[in-house]
Amino acid sequence: MRFMQLYKGINVRDSLPPSRTSHRGRSLACRLALIFAAVLGLPFSSLPAVYAAASFPPAMPSFSLLPCADIDLPVAIAYSRILLIFVLLLLCVLIIVFVVVMQLTRESAAHLAASESRFRAVFEGAPEMIIIVEAGTHRILAANPVTTNWLGYSRSALESMTIEQLLLHPPDDPQELFDPALYREPALTRECQYQCQDGTPLDVELTGTYFRYQNRDALLVFIRDIRQRKQAERDLQERLQLDKIITSLSTHFLNCPTEEVDQEITRALQRLAEFVGADRGFVDLLSTDARFINNQYEWRAADVAPTSADRQQLPIERFPWWINALYRGDDIHLPSLQELPTEAAAEREMLTAFGVRSCLVVPMMSNFTLVGYLGFSTVHAEKCWPEEIVGLLRIVGEIFINTILRTRAEQEIRSLNTSLKRRVAELNAVNHELESFSYSVSHDLRSPLRTIDGFNHMLREDYGHLLDKPGMEYLDSIQLSCRRMAEIIDDLLSLAHVSRGDLEREPVDLSAIMKEITIDLQKKDPERQAEFIITPSLMAHGDTRLLRIAFENLLGNAWKFTGTRVRARIEFGTMAQNGQLVYFVRDNGVGFDITRTGRLFRAFQRLHSGAQFPGTGIGLAIVQRIISRHGGSIWAEGEVEKGATFYFTLPS
Repeated sequence: MRFMQLYKGINVRDSLPPSRTSHRGRSLACRLALIFAAVLGLPFSSLPAVYAAASFPPAMPSFSLLPCADIDLPVAIAYSRILLIFVLLLLCVLIIVFVVVMQLTRESAAHLAASESRFRAVFEGAPEMIIIVEAGTHRILAANPVTTNWLGYSRSALESMTIEQLLLHPPDDPQELFDPALYREPALTRECQYQCQDGTPLDVELTGTYFRYQNRDALLVFIRDIRQRKQAERDLQERLQLDKIITSLSTHFLNCPTEEVDQEITRALQRLAEFVGADRGFVDLLSTDARFINNQYEWRAADVAPTSADRQQLPIERFPWWINALYRGDDIHLPSLQELPTEAAAEREMLTAFGVRSCLVVPMMSNFTLVGYLGFSTVHAEKCWPEEIVGLLRIVGEIFINTILRTRAEQEIRSLNTSLKRRVAELNAVNHELESFSYSVSHDLRSPLRTIDGFNHMLREDYGHLLDKPGMEYLDSIQLSCRRMAEIIDDLLSLAHVSRGDLEREPVDLSAIMKEITIDLQKKDPERQAEFIITPSLMAHGDTRLLRIAFENLLGNAWKFTGTRVRARIEFGTMAQNGQLVYFVRDNGVGFDITRTGRLFRAFQRLHSGAQFPGTGIGLAIVQRIISRHGGSIWAEGEVEKGATFYFTLPS
C-alpha cells in the first residue's frame, strides 16, 4: 500500500508517524532518485534537496561536486516513477521485437522448406535431364529420373561418379568446361557427347549456372538431347558437300573436252561412290534400239571384282521388273536384297552373282525417254541411303546423260562435218564442171545458132521470092526457135553467174530499185494501164547487183501475167510474220493453181502456156537462188484468175 502511494505521489511523511520516518528510509529513497535522475540525464543542479533529505551519515563520502540544496522526497519519487515507466516501455518494445523476429524466423523457415520442396518437385519432374555437380570435385551430387532413364545408370551409380566419367571425349582441362566464370553468362551453353551405360553416344547441350546447394558451391546443369539437331546438321553438311560436288561436276563437264569425258565420268563416279559410302559406281546405257543394256562406265573399290565385261549386251526382257521401274522414272533403292519382290527373280540372281548387298539406281532420262541409269552398290555391308542423297543423285544422272548426249552429238557433228567437207569438195568439183559445161554450152551453142540464123536470113533475102507462104512460115519458125534458144542460153548463163562469186553485202534501198524497174517496164509498154504501189524506204542488207536481178524477174513476172488485165495492179511492201520481217510482191494477174506451187521455182518449169505468156521458165529459179544465197527463203500463194503473191525474207 505504501509502495502504490509512493508511485501515486502521496506524501508518506505526512501519513506516517515521525518515528517511522527514519533516516535510513529517506536516505534510500533519495539515493534511488539520484540514480534514476542520472539514468534519465536530469541536471544534478535540480536535486540539491535530495542530498539534504538523505542526511548521509558522516562515514559516507561527501559529494562536494554537487550543490546541496534542500529538496522534498516527492520529487525523487516522481523521477522514479518516470524511470519505471520508461523501463516498462522498453521491456514491451523488446518483447514485441522478439515476437516479430520469431515470427519472421518461422516464416523464413517455412518459405525455405516450401522453396526446397518446389525445387525438388521441379528437379524430379522436369522433362529434361538435370544434374547437380559439386563445384570443386565435379562429383555428381544429384540427378533427376530423366537423367537416369536416358543414360541408363542408377541414381546411386551416378552420384558416385564425376561428370568427366560421363563424357565420351573428356577435355584435357575439365576446368575449361566447368569454369565458374563461364557460366555467369545466362545464355552460355556447351555441347559435348555423353556416353550411356551401354556405350551409346549421346549428343547433348549443357546449360549451367552456379548456386549454393547443401551449404556448398555447386553447378546446376540442364542437359538437352540434341541428337536430332546434330543429325540434321550432319545431313545438311552431307547435302552441302554433295551440292558442292554436283556444282563442280556441272561446271567441269560443261567445259570438259570431248576426248576427256570418259575419264572424267569415271573419276566422278569414284568421288560420288566414296561420298555415299558405296563400293561400286556404274553407268549403264540402253542400245540405240532400246533392246540391250550395256555398261558404259564403272568404278570399283580396290577389293571389289569388276563386272563391266559381264554387263554387255544384256537383253532388257531378262529384267522386266528392273526396266519397267526405270521406264516409269522410279528410283530403285534396295537397302537389302530381301526387299526385292518375287517377280524380280532374274534381278536377284544377277545382283547376287555380282556380290551386291545393297543397291541404289536412278534413271537417266532425255525428253522423258529412258536412256540409261546411274547406280551405286555395296558388297561389304548393307546400306540405306537418305532421300536427300537419292534426289541429288538424280541431278548427277542428268548431268551425266547431258554430257554423254552432248559428247555423242559432238561426235556426230564431227562426223557430219567431215562428211560435209567431203561433199562440199565433191560439190565444188561438180560446180566447176557445171560452170565449165555451161560456158562451153553457151559458147558452143551460140556459134551454130548464129550460123543457122545467118543462113535463115540469107535464105529469106536471096530466095524469099521463090518460096511460097508455107516456106516463109518455115523460115519464121526457124528464126523464132533460134531467138528462143538464145534466150535460154542467156538465162543459163545468168543462173550460173548468180550461183558463184562472193556476195558484196551493203545497205540496199529496195524501194528505189523497185521504182527504177517499174519505170523501165512502163517505157517498154507505155500503152498499158498499171498502178504500182511501192512502200517507201524499205531497206535491206545484201548484194545490190543480185537483188536487182531478183526484183527484175519478180516484177517482170507480175508485169507479164497482168497483161490481160485492163488495169494492172502491182504492190511491193512488207508484213510481220512470227516476229520476222517479210517482203512481198503482189499482183492481180491470172494467178496459178496452188497445188502446183512446187514447180514454181524449178528451172524450165512453166505453169502457163508459152503461146499466151512467153518465157523460158527460169526466172523464178534465179530469184530463189539469189534469195537463198542471201540466207533467206521464198514462197508463193495464188489462186487462178485472182492474182499471185510472192513472199521472201532477207536476214538483217
